[in-house]
Amino acid sequence: MAGHTTHQPHGSGIRGLNSLRNIDSSRDLDGKFGRLFKGFNPTHFPEEDLFKLGDAMTGADGPKDGADPEESDFGSAYTYFGQFIDHDLTFDPSSFQEQQSDPDGITDFRTPRFDLDNLYGRGPGDQPYLYDGIKFLLGDKLFLIERNPKARDLARSATAFDGTRRAIIGDPRNDENVIVSQLQGMMQRFHNHLVDVNPGMSFSEVNLEVRRHYQWAAVHDFLPKIVHGDVLNAISPAIADATKSFKPNPPHLKIYKFSTPIMPVEFSVAAYRLGHSMIRPGYRVNEFTPPLLIFDAQNPTNGLNAFGDFPKSWGIDWQRFIDLGLRSTPETDTDRVQRAYKIDTSVVLPLGHLPKSVAGSEATADPHKFNLGFRNLLRGQKLLLPTGQDVAVSMGVVPLPDDKIILHAANDGSAETDGDDGAKARTIVDISQSFVGKCPLWVYILAESRRNFYLKGRACLGDVGGRIVGEVFLGLLKQDPDSIVNNPDWKPMQGAVLSFGLADILKAALAG
Repeated sequence: MAGHTTHQPHGSGIRGLNSLRNIDSSRDLDGKFGRLFKGFNPTHFPEEDLFKLGDAMTGADGPKDGADPEESDFGSAYTYFGQFIDHDLTFDPSSFQEQQSDPDGITDFRTPRFDLDNLYGRGPGDQPYLYDGIKFLLGDKLFLIERNPKARDLARSATAFDGTRRAIIGDPRNDENVIVSQLQGMMQRFHNHLVDVNPGMSFSEVNLEVRRHYQWAAVHDFLPKIVHGDVLNAISPAIADATKSFKPNPPHLKIYKFSTPIMPVEFSVAAYRLGHSMIRPGYRVNEFTPPLLIFDAQNPTNGLNAFGDFPKSWGIDWQRFIDLGLRSTPETDTDRVQRAYKIDTSVVLPLGHLPKSVAGSEATADPHKFNLGFRNLLRGQKLLLPTGQDVAVSMGVVPLPDDKIILHAANDGSAETDGDDGAKARTIVDISQSFVGKCPLWVYILAESRRNFYLKGRACLGDVGGRIVGEVFLGLLKQDPDSIVNNPDWKPMQGAVLSFGLADILKAALAG
């Protein structure tokens, strides 16, 4: 499986340039990055301190079956739905060497809209090889599994370079691991299902319906799982409560003040990297597999990273990632909904030791770059992100004191300052005195979420991280005339209207 280990890795070169254009050529097609917060003097940390911080955030446990104290209260499908959303909104392909400190000079190679350009590419008129008429062309059948008997791979074509069978999709990043790859396939099947149940609809009409169902799930289902309810209600009570309309409850935006769609670096490089802490070390994808590592540094073909063919026995049973109501027997340790890990200041071991196929040649020259936490921190520094304390003060929020920025998983039943063995968990200033009163924004946002677990019962984004993520979501939707925010009378045609979410998209796709 050469394609399973060979691809153009994260942060090395220009990936995705075949999908720069939206299917609607009348729109402003290329997005721009910008800043929500300006006027701060940049804080420079020694790179060795950033590595120590990233290393301190790396856990030690491998995959496990059964209940896990690091689990949240929602399924792992949301981890990869969040990644799918990220690939819809933003793509900065510059390497660390190319990274500019001025985000105004960086092009977002995705349109900063919830428009599914990562799914649709440029549409059947310009990219007909993605389609069979107005339906998506699907790939090879995967091995039969009980709760997803029609599982299909993405359509693939061998490259001239090395014969790798790369996915033929709107954004190649949606093939970077087996889970998001198959989620892309489920979104294709959801589109095809809406074509089947709505005979006579044009491609553009089905496209609009798919986009609005997706936006509904992102706003009313995903956001309330990752952002504290008080923060969302301050933006609009219509987010967490789908019985309310955006017409009398328009988004109240305090920090997202752009007049055109802009992708803020505080979102893309810090706040929305919350998903890295939600990743489990491994997953059972169906009834035939043991837990498979998300990445395997020693043997990448054993991990769930893709960018090419993966074993046809790895078709996903989505009931193991989100409750679809398809279970006829009680959960067992080996057949259960594998829940996302809590949003906290911990990332799993495989992310601290990325395979070379994922980390790229930059990591060969600088082994620190095999650590995902360090990569996140270094990218934030190169883009001159403000510290978490600076952003909190700018937002009128009392900053977390240094002794409350704690680097550890949020485990059930432990004190806020305890580690797994009862020993005192480290604070950020235990790592280096360079972090006194100055916490990198990404870590600050995760620490805020971790603290919410102990103070408010759920590890979810708070006053700083939640406000950034919530306002960017709603700000981008507010600027899209076709969105559910600007069409508040629209309702989903699939599932129960008021409870519609990601599970309904997947159930409809399974029927397609």
